[in-house]
Amino acid sequence: MEWLIGTWKGEANGQPFYENWVKVSDTEFDNANYSICNGDTIRGGYAKIEIRNGNIVYTSDNLVWGLKELNDSTVIFENSEHGEKFTFTKTSKGDWKADLKYFQSQVEYLLTKTVSISELLDEKSKPIEGYYEGYIEFMNKKLFTSINLQNTNGRQTAITSTPDNLQLNMPFNEVCYNPPLIKLTLRDGTQNLELNGKLNGDEVVGSLSGEIPAKVYFKKVAAPNTKKNYTIVSLNIKNSDITLPADLYLPTSEKPTGAVIMVCGTGQHIKEEYNGWADLLASQGIAVLTYTKRNVTTFPNLSIRQVSSDIVLPGQLESDIEAAINLLKGRKEIDFKKIGLFGFSQGAVLVPIVASKNRDVAFLIAVSGNVTTDKEFVINQSINKLRQKNVKEDAITETREIWNKLFKYAKDKQNGSSLQKKLDKAYKKGFGHYSLPRQIPNDDEIKYLSTWNSFEHDPSNYWSKLTIPSYVVYGDNDIFIPVKQSVDLLKKLYEDKPNLLTIKVYSQADHFIKKPVDINNFDFPKYANNYINDLTEWIVGKAK
Repeated sequence: MEWLIGTWKGEANGQPFYENWVKVSDTEFDNANYSICNGDTIRGGYAKIEIRNGNIVYTSDNLVWGLKELNDSTVIFENSEHGEKFTFTKTSKGDWKADLKYFQSQVEYLLTKTVSISELLDEKSKPIEGYYEGYIEFMNKKLFTSINLQNTNGRQTAITSTPDNLQLNMPFNEVCYNPPLIKLTLRDGTQNLELNGKLNGDEVVGSLSGEIPAKVYFKKVAAPNTKKNYTIVSLNIKNSDITLPADLYLPTSEKPTGAVIMVCGTGQHIKEEYNGWADLLASQGIAVLTYTKRNVTTFPNLSIRQVSSDIVLPGQLESDIEAAINLLKGRKEIDFKKIGLFGFSQGAVLVPIVASKNRDVAFLIAVSGNVTTDKEFVINQSINKLRQKNVKEDAITETREIWNKLFKYAKDKQNGSSLQKKLDKAYKKGFGHYSLPRQIPNDDEIKYLSTWNSFEHDPSNYWSKLTIPSYVVYGDNDIFIPVKQSVDLLKKLYEDKPNLLTIKVYSQADHFIKKPVDINNFDFPKYANNYINDLTEWIVGKAK
């Protein structure tokens, strides 16, 4: 395996990456995976080929693949439990091919010997600037969008706007410019979108990876000079020892205006995700407060092996909303009698909790929020994933039984060994990959992961206490939320106060109230008809 030693260059989605193999000893070869971004290295994964317990294995983090075959030109490693097989083959030209077969996917690439990483970094590109307009195209349909490349204190950054998606000045998560190649990564809903392009004069041409493998074309133009009838004030929301960056959109007005606070869903979210909604509502005279969610994903001091939900203690996210309300109450531009909460997904579960306890909340909007218990919600979500895979009913029954045992274990920590064996068996059968955690929860996971510390939470207890106007939205194709059960619960809770509740269920819409992609009659995902207009009209009616 000496032929592995050195720095190798590969390509994925039109972008280069590098693997640096080093012989540490006669029994260990180490590999570090890199990409180059704006003249600096970004380390990816680490791996080893080593002798462990007398056997040659390929390891990465805590995962192990055993040696299946070894000769002068081929090395094959396999992990039968996970259904994974890695084949490394040396070619006659001195290159080598990697064929990585995973449980649900396969990756192939060719690696060619290159100079060392330090030599590759000798030239560092300068950030580029410019406003580009263009489109994403797939199956003869175009989605018009813009990209603004920026130099932020010597660092390459970029923002994007797509009007049809209510996306305005959304920062890319990652911007890498290595002339003439550019890579832009954006978190969109539940997936990462990656634009890989080549800069040619005033044009950027490339492709989009992800659910829709579209082509992209942008041309540099003069940036528009659009005057807005509102101003944006940058603020910080203080909550004990937590500081959350926030933006307050203030309409031009001689008197205090009503306001809404945007409350995001599960996972890590930034305030800019709601720029589109804020622009829309502020343009109609409603103040909007957006804020970046507290850290719920990265806690290296905790033993969290599988981040299946937010890492947060009960009540912490609600207290952030309370702090946002207090901030608005202290602003002279805000009519404190017309403050509303606008929650999405998990945020739609949080806002009735806060509103049931805080009389300063005048109205609320809940989009795609579960009303059943959190336990039922988690089980329902897992079973929906299995049904999408056309898994047999006995596997669905087994999944439900295991989840119930997992929740019981989170309370009493009894029978953990036998429960782990059930999880092992589910993964060996295959269906566990889609629907169950790999391991029973440990102490840190039980305490800090919301899956385990809040599964007995019942949103209906808080909805029943509300005496303010509420607007609730669902898509009937939502695979995450038990829509029918949630709607039925709300209707029952509001039997004696029907005038306070407005429910809209949009046909063929998903969790994000967008129409699904139909590959036979393709169009880019768009919001359900009238969703934006209906909701905007209701908010304006309550906040003005």
